Amino acid sequence: MYITCSRNCSLTVKRFSVYLSKLLFDLKFIPRGRTDLSKLFEKAAYLGHSHFLVCSNQSQKNQLSLLIYKKKSEGAGYLPDKEYILELMNLSHKMPLKVIGKKKSISDKSNLFYFLNSKYKKKSENSDYSIVAHDEKAGCKYKFVVDGNEIGVDFILLGVIEYDKLYS
Repeated sequence: MYITCSRNCSLTVKRFSVYLSKLLFDLKFIPRGRTDLSKLFEKAAYLGHSHFLVCSNQSQKNQLSLLIYKKKSEGAGYLPDKEYILELMNLSHKMPLKVIGKKKSISDKSNLFYFLNSKYKKKSENSDYSIVAHDEKAGCKYKFVVDGNEIGVDFILLGVIEYDKLYS
């Protein structure tokens, strides 16, 4: 599965996309440049990917949009499935990307990353990689944890837009 950024995104959005590609299985970051999304969709469809992610800026500082496209049942097209509005709390570099890149397993307690291949989601508590959710008044705060240590990527889920109900 591919993840890319919008054309005019900030450096923070690009860094977040690269972190996600390092942390989560099945994600490969593609620098978009001037390439049309339709060309990237064709490439993803050819490789058999069922989902495609696009990160972009929001109007508020430190907020971004993670738009998830789902493959149509016929053809090479993709339709928007869900959009997450996130607020980045922390995007520091507590751990080298080389260490983060050695992926073994991940447990997703939040079901936030539903689009991942289910064979990579493990429910065990002793997983090397995990996404820890903490409820707060403002929303739900998520942290990425490797071997019990935070790696410096924290965000709050502000809202979810579900597009599949619009197409039904």
